[in-house]
Amino acid sequence: MAESAVLLFSWKASKLLARSHIHNYVHLKCCRRCLWALGLVHSHSVHKPEICLVLQSTHLPSADGTRTLSNLYFLKPALSPSESIKKDKYRNKKQKNIGKRKDYSQTKLEKDLILVDKTRKSLVTILEAHVTRMKSIENMLLHPAHASMKPDEHHFQNGGIWHNKSSKAQRELKNASEDYHHAFKEVMKDGVIPLDDNIAFLASANTLITSDIVPHDQCQLPLSSQKQSGDALTADTAEKHLRISGDHLTSVQKSIISQTIGQQNVAQDNRLETFTAFTDFEDGNTDSHIHLSKTAQTDGSSKVHVDEKNMLPAVVALGFNNNLKVFVDACISAKMVARAHATVSYYVKRAQHRPKVNSNVSDVGIFNLVAHAWAKQGNTEKVKEVFRMMREAGVSLNHQSYAAAFECVASQTTTDKTLGKKILSQLEKKGLRVEAIFNNCEFRGDGKEKVFAAIKAIRPTFVPDPPPALKGYSAKLVMHLNEEDMKASGRLDTPYSGLFTKEELIIRGRQQCKAELKGQVAVKSIEWKPPLDSRTIEMRKILEESQKKWKETLHDAFVKNVKILSHKLSSTKVVNVLPFLRVLKAEDYVDIMLQEVRLLAESSETFSPGVQILYRGLGQKVQNRYATQVKINDQLTSKIQKLYSEYLQYFTDVRLTCEKIPREYWQSLLEASPEGPTVDVEEKGWPFHVLTGVGRFLYDILVHELKIDTAALMTSKEKMPKYMPIFYKIFRNVGVQVKEEIKPHPAVVKLFKGAAEEQLLFETNLVPMLSPPIPWSSTKYGGYILSSARLIRLPFMASQQQALLDQAPSNQLYPVFDSLNQLGACPWIINEPILDLVIELFNNKGSVELDVAPPVSECPQLPKILPGMTKEEKANVSKECLAIKRKRAEMYSLWCDALYRLSIADHFRKEVFWFPHNLDFRGRVYPCPPHFNHLGSDVARSILKFAKGQPLGKHGLDWIKIQLINLTGLKKRNPVSERLAFANQMIANILDSADKPMTGSKWWMSSDEPWQTLACCIEVAKATRSPDPDKYICHLPVHQDGSCNGLQHYAALGRDQHGAEQVNLFPFDVPQDVYSGVASMVESLRQKDAESGIEIARVLEGFIKRKVVKQTVMTVVYGVTRYGARLQILRQLKDIPDFPQDYAWKGAGYLVQKTFQSLSEMFTATREIQDWFTECARLISQVRGQPVQWITPLGLPIVQPYYRTVNGAKSVPGVEGKMTRYVLHHGITSEKPNVMKQKNAFPPNYIHSLDSSHMMLTSLHCQRAGISFVSVHDCYWTHPNCVELMNKICRDQFVKLHSEPLLEQLSHFMVDKFSYNERDLPNDGSICDITKQRLNKVLASVPPRGNFNLKNVLESTYFFS
Repeated sequence: MAESAVLLFSWKASKLLARSHIHNYVHLKCCRRCLWALGLVHSHSVHKPEICLVLQSTHLPSADGTRTLSNLYFLKPALSPSESIKKDKYRNKKQKNIGKRKDYSQTKLEKDLILVDKTRKSLVTILEAHVTRMKSIENMLLHPAHASMKPDEHHFQNGGIWHNKSSKAQRELKNASEDYHHAFKEVMKDGVIPLDDNIAFLASANTLITSDIVPHDQCQLPLSSQKQSGDALTADTAEKHLRISGDHLTSVQKSIISQTIGQQNVAQDNRLETFTAFTDFEDGNTDSHIHLSKTAQTDGSSKVHVDEKNMLPAVVALGFNNNLKVFVDACISAKMVARAHATVSYYVKRAQHRPKVNSNVSDVGIFNLVAHAWAKQGNTEKVKEVFRMMREAGVSLNHQSYAAAFECVASQTTTDKTLGKKILSQLEKKGLRVEAIFNNCEFRGDGKEKVFAAIKAIRPTFVPDPPPALKGYSAKLVMHLNEEDMKASGRLDTPYSGLFTKEELIIRGRQQCKAELKGQVAVKSIEWKPPLDSRTIEMRKILEESQKKWKETLHDAFVKNVKILSHKLSSTKVVNVLPFLRVLKAEDYVDIMLQEVRLLAESSETFSPGVQILYRGLGQKVQNRYATQVKINDQLTSKIQKLYSEYLQYFTDVRLTCEKIPREYWQSLLEASPEGPTVDVEEKGWPFHVLTGVGRFLYDILVHELKIDTAALMTSKEKMPKYMPIFYKIFRNVGVQVKEEIKPHPAVVKLFKGAAEEQLLFETNLVPMLSPPIPWSSTKYGGYILSSARLIRLPFMASQQQALLDQAPSNQLYPVFDSLNQLGACPWIINEPILDLVIELFNNKGSVELDVAPPVSECPQLPKILPGMTKEEKANVSKECLAIKRKRAEMYSLWCDALYRLSIADHFRKEVFWFPHNLDFRGRVYPCPPHFNHLGSDVARSILKFAKGQPLGKHGLDWIKIQLINLTGLKKRNPVSERLAFANQMIANILDSADKPMTGSKWWMSSDEPWQTLACCIEVAKATRSPDPDKYICHLPVHQDGSCNGLQHYAALGRDQHGAEQVNLFPFDVPQDVYSGVASMVESLRQKDAESGIEIARVLEGFIKRKVVKQTVMTVVYGVTRYGARLQILRQLKDIPDFPQDYAWKGAGYLVQKTFQSLSEMFTATREIQDWFTECARLISQVRGQPVQWITPLGLPIVQPYYRTVNGAKSVPGVEGKMTRYVLHHGITSEKPNVMKQKNAFPPNYIHSLDSSHMMLTSLHCQRAGISFVSVHDCYWTHPNCVELMNKICRDQFVKLHSEPLLEQLSHFMVDKFSYNERDLPNDGSICDITKQRLNKVLASVPPRGNFNLKNVLESTYFFS
């Protein structure tokens, strides 16, 4: 009888197996780092020596019946992270001493993970048994019936396996197997090892763990069975002969044995069969799942379903093609067409020789770029070569390809009509229409005219298709706006009519274009500086001379280094940084580097960002300059300026504003001007590795080339020149990591500080615009006129969402575009009285109480270690020094933020300006300028007003007073009528605050939002003192804020009556405060615990206030973890003077538990929906291996960009040494979803997409009504006389939004996108099958709803208030 055992896990397997007598096994290797990373050991269990990992028992058939082979191996547990680090350090030191030091982590992974045969992977499952469960089996092993089987203590202590010392012991083990088999069966009850505190997590065979398969001749079926078949074994025949009972083996273990025996055919067929075993633990129950990512198809024997929807290879290929396209585009701009051609050819040929590598050139746009570049030169042969490459790569020609061919014909000295006819014939044979070529292609420069001339010469009667008719909205929620007559929709006015004449706007537009072409805006700093003295003048002169020398040095060094790099990389065809260093003139790079010098010299002395951040930031500045330069090179700037001048008429012509919205008018102008280059051209953003590579190259020059004469800064008369590098590198320990930083030399800091520069420099896309933004009409262009602006702020590597946006029909995204355009078209002005007060306070050491950042000089001085101090006192001083240094860094950051904000505001003091808007990946809207906008703090909001004022009307003054009281936070639980009455009672204090804000009673300073309160006080004073308050022209926005908006959406989704009442979806006479409600419930639970004698409950008596739990309640809906919530509550407890701080941490933990318990009881439906979101995301990312995605109710596709990314670091032939840093390893070897982030982020991200949809719906309907509307997420702003209308629109759109079956639509989308076809499931009871069925079931199982009537929202005063 042949016996087979399967080893599921071995610690240091090579040594263990050498000591054991196991011959038939599936061998899994894993290092302790992987153990800890996968969650297989925990800090509370790694030190317990009795922790063990188990093997399974199997039944194997034989001629004389079935015998049981049960083997149990106890393994030494993995080390804890701290132990692992200590041992690593010891081994590193030992290796260094013997002269063989290596990167231990690298060699360890290679030794423990990289296996003999890398192409074969098998099913592995990792199980951790609980200590108490395994103790029973240990006792069985020590049973007197087999006392000779005691463990070898020496082996156990050294990580060894209990093994049979002799053949006699082996026989005794077999004979005694029946005695302890029942105990083992108890542990394996129901086919799953029960888990209590210790959790066995998912381990992917594709990521950290691979298995080494024993040769098939060591793991075979009984000889009698082989002789009967005479054929090669398969997984089916193995399973058939094994006849494994589910009572003794889990289905995971069955699959292991079947697949191990079936590996013979898999190896012969040279195919890959990979499984991933999952074990999930939740609420004490364990469900085992298995996911097959790719399956070998043996001769009809395999029953496992192939996952055809796994898109990870496609995602990797998409990232590769995007990166290659950026490189080719840069090569063409740098006039390196031959290099671009050679690189594309290299990757096409490489894909043919290495088909498994995800680097196939599959984007037709890459080939078209090269073809157009050759076509402009009239090089027919090269264009033909490009088309041959396309055939080799399996890429079909499209309209753009044939446009390049026609451009090539037209670029020749004499038009070759024969060639042109041949091209035309091929185009039509492919089923393409030549008339559609101009509507389906993008053109640069005079390309369109050349293509038209070529086609016209071949076919004189040629007439291109007219532009396609504009389509209306496709989203159901806004389709009614397609037919709605804007004149009849109650349009009152526009936020911009009457502000300027067309000529004035055109002048402002020219100023904006000029600034964007320059790339920078100089802003005078508002920081107070002493009057100029001789020393300052001298320092400015030294700085000016130094900058001239630096400029010359940088120019020479840049040219020299680019030339060296070009020589070193001349023989390589892979993607590298060289073309990105040639897309601009050398002077432009030098200018950018000089700006970086000043930026670093004026940065914080106590904090420096890591070099990667610096590299990326510098590379981004180069890319922004390049994006503008591309428009100049393509002759696009003149066309855009001409169209923009015509577009500005929209803001002065009331007829146009009534007939069209901004996007429609812009599109009509584009249709009327078809000649010249295409305006909506895709802007090819540089990937992070390109930005980093460019930044690294430039920083290398800055660090190694620039020097400063430190002697010139000395005051002594005799000065011997002494040159020092202006930058140096330091390495700082940050936790367990070493952080590399670049610091300026103190002499450079002294020079810039002494020169006291009066101006701050900002990129033009970081400040507001002087004229209205370009409306978004596609995903490619909008916002700033010439500067770079992206529709969605996608993080690096998030190429999948961008691809979905590009593929979406244009009208699908029109609601999103129009909402952004409406928000961006709102003009603003500065509230000068408030700005003056803030600047005065800022230059007078600021105020922490009023949220005006004080300077670093206000930070306490560092304490000193004095003689005679004890060791403990010295340690306390060191801790205090560290805390003060951190405080200084924080204060300097806040001070710089305030300086930038106030300086920009002062720069636009007398101007009207606009904020262009864009989105984050969830659909939430943000202004593009980061330093100064209405999403900022209390100070930022208080210094902004609408540029166009409106009469207050009948109730406008009342709304300002109500807002004033809302901002103070004094009457949050009182009805609106009482708030208004309280404002009238406090009118004396309000007027005093307006008249004497810094010298009077200062009532406004006690407000929650003091500066906005002061702005309201001033406006109330002006209105009440005007002859007719109803006709007073008010520019101050009035806010209406959602009542815990995230919970409002959850309550509406679940129709949760109790939850809806708590968050004011239900109409009440007084506002309901969910924060106070939760605090009350927590207090009730605390009282019960205090009566039971729990100490911490008694300590917390009298300290559970609304403010303590508010932030946690607010953020729990957005996915805050218990640990994060504990830190939130800890901060609140530390701010309470009377609370005993020794109990702060323990009290925070107690309150977190009670807060979450209270929320679960209060919002039952919310918790069910949140759990469903989490489980769906977990299964999608874990089982499907894909990121979660969905489409918002307004048509915006969303993909969660959370991945575990591994970059392939590959050697490049002919490139050695430091030059390898400039070869861009863009090929991604692995891009898999981060399961933890995917599941934790999906609930808050989906809710954010809903609140954004609600805001956009409100925005679109406010635009139709002609009222000003601006939002700060769930806080809506408008003029005081329009609050009632905006409130009505806001409630109507919320009800309409949630009247749609949102959860059912989400479920249907996920089922269509991620579910398995039921017909393809084997229904064999395997874990693979169970997992897939569970995925299908969960995605389709929409949580039940309550009976809340959404129409109640229409009558709720405090829904938004």
